[in-house]
Amino acid sequence: GLRTEDDRDRSPTALPSTHRKVALQVALTAQPSLNLRSETVQAELRRIMAFWRDRGVDGFRMDAITSFLFDPELRDNPPASPEVRDKVFGPNAVPYSYQDHVHDILPGDGIPLVEKVRAWAGEDVFLIGEVSSGNQSVELACQLSEPGRLDCA
Repeated sequence: GLRTEDDRDRSPTALPSTHRKVALQVALTAQPSLNLRSETVQAELRRIMAFWRDRGVDGFRMDAITSFLFDPELRDNPPASPEVRDKVFGPNAVPYSYQDHVHDILPGDGIPLVEKVRAWAGEDVFLIGEVSSGNQSVELACQLSEPGRLDCA
């Protein structure tokens, strides 16, 4: 997510909302982002999923799945047009609505990662992913819940 001065975590990467700009910070500073493109990290996630599967867990919820990956070039999102801004839930004063989220929401390798997660979990496990991606929410939920991916988004 994007952080402003109103968030409880006053990180040095956050900017006051009066700037109408935001900084990349996927989560709270106490929640570091994992490099999910790393084979080592992916192997650890597979191991963790197997650990819980072996103990009878039959489903996983993935919080903010659309933020698992981001643009590796860290390109800026363009400003949101009025049409794009109107698709984002909440008042237009929310910094999230200032941008058209074309670079920071589940880039091109995001769907293949979800397909890997499905393979790691197995077909008999229920997978649900939280989609909170503003102007692309419906489209991404549909893509994420196609066969071989999540059961629900």
